[in-house]
Amino acid sequence: MFKKPFTVKKNTNVRSSERKKFLSRLDDVVGTAIGKSQLAIATITGFTGNRMNLYVFERQPLFFEFDGENQLFPTVYLTWLTEAFCPVLYVHENVFEFLENGADLMLPGVLKSPSFPLPTIQANSPIAVSLLTSDGKIKGPVAIGRALMSSNDMIANRMQGRGVQMLHVLRDALWQFGSKVAPPVKQVQLKEASVTEEEAFPALGAEPVKKEVIEEVAEKVAEVALEDDEVEEQQEPNNNNSEEPTERQEDLLLRTFMAALIHRLTKSATFPYDVGQFYSNCLLKTIPEGKRLDMKKTKYKKFSTFLKEVNQLYKDGPILKITQKGKGNDVISEVNWWHPALKSFVVTDERITDEVVEKKAIGPVIWEYYAVTEPVVALLRHFGSVRKGDLLTVKQVRDAVTHYVKSQGRNMDKYVALDDVLRALVPTGAPDRMDWNTLMQHFFNKMTKTFVIRLPDGREIVKRAKIPLITFLVQKRAGNKVVTLVNNLDVYGFDFKDFCQKIQHGAAASVTTVNGEPNCEGPQVLVQGNQVAFIGDLLQETYGIDKAFIEGLNLAPKKKK
Repeated sequence: MFKKPFTVKKNTNVRSSERKKFLSRLDDVVGTAIGKSQLAIATITGFTGNRMNLYVFERQPLFFEFDGENQLFPTVYLTWLTEAFCPVLYVHENVFEFLENGADLMLPGVLKSPSFPLPTIQANSPIAVSLLTSDGKIKGPVAIGRALMSSNDMIANRMQGRGVQMLHVLRDALWQFGSKVAPPVKQVQLKEASVTEEEAFPALGAEPVKKEVIEEVAEKVAEVALEDDEVEEQQEPNNNNSEEPTERQEDLLLRTFMAALIHRLTKSATFPYDVGQFYSNCLLKTIPEGKRLDMKKTKYKKFSTFLKEVNQLYKDGPILKITQKGKGNDVISEVNWWHPALKSFVVTDERITDEVVEKKAIGPVIWEYYAVTEPVVALLRHFGSVRKGDLLTVKQVRDAVTHYVKSQGRNMDKYVALDDVLRALVPTGAPDRMDWNTLMQHFFNKMTKTFVIRLPDGREIVKRAKIPLITFLVQKRAGNKVVTLVNNLDVYGFDFKDFCQKIQHGAAASVTTVNGEPNCEGPQVLVQGNQVAFIGDLLQETYGIDKAFIEGLNLAPKKKK
């Protein structure tokens, strides 16, 4: 979750009244451990686009919460103050390497003995993970996750399969956001293993199956923690009797489906979207490396059956709307992007991008949004959980306005009858009804146009209202020499050394950079001769810059007929 750096949108101290309100969500023991520290709330966006809040006490992040969820998760820093917030599972220290690399916690790796009894766990609740070191000490907790099943279900599954979805581990970006101190280490008195696993974990009516003791389980953790293909290949050919946990095909299908919707189909998709194309172009490409999805081995048998049932899984209503255009021709006509299941989904090992695309992407990626302002919040809240400052696409804004007008019965074919909410968005003295295009224009004018630029190194820059264009200028200097000037490349995160080398080699022209030039953010690139055509092609084809963000391409020399 926090393996890659996140972007801090804002970080502000809160009033004492808001602090008391937050502390009321906590147990008294946890509140006492925190003390009277100043609370600040940091709004962040993860590398995959997930938005969440960090609750920071005296510059130490102690809690995080996903946007749209009412579920607090502790950081490792809080669990070092008190372990009263959530239950703790114990694993051998060899397991941490896998957790740190992004793997979820597999139940066979959880230590089970009188010294480490299984705590009471609720599904989807926070859970911490501590390490048992080789010298018999407890280190941590070192990781925080979300329980994928209750403790009763873990016992019923005989401690097999994925148990905890890991969200935060020691040394990740969230840990680096704090004081970066090492986890505590304490001595523990191990009890003699006089209780068999069958007594500690009843088989629920099944025949007892004898297991090895803790030490032997720990030795085999590496074989099951990641379900890695390479580990499978290294096993002996005759080792067919060892039980290896496998993920249920239904679980693999569901999480792959969620990731495909969010990161492959995306909010910019044009609807209706063919179900067959979604399955082949989005879902299949999202299946994690080394995994195989066999639809016939699921209880659904057909993808169309899964789509019907997935809308019935959540109490918050359907995730998407399926429309039948003909026999065997289903299309996705609408996706509820504000559905809590989509907003709370966390990417693990799903393939959300194509490696080939990533290798070619040496330039920035630019998204155009509209930021939610105070005047439009009242209307947008009818469409979903929207707050001031949220960024919406043009399509999302249009969908929200359309949804409100139709749900309130204000639609009059080509016109809209204004109510009090709509009237607050248009100029004073406007008529009682207004055509759709004019209403939309007034609505967009009440919002702030915003550009988000993701630089090649993963950093994101947010530009409000207007983004400086990459501008070409062609000038004559002393001796009637022509030079090409390129401004504002720094805004787009260009590596000037690499960029200048490409021009020097490709155009066979001398290149230099000049600092402090007027009307230019960052260094200005100066190239000998009129090189607008060459540099324009370089920006668009190699760096992927849309020509809408480039000004002055018309200054290129006219081609001779």
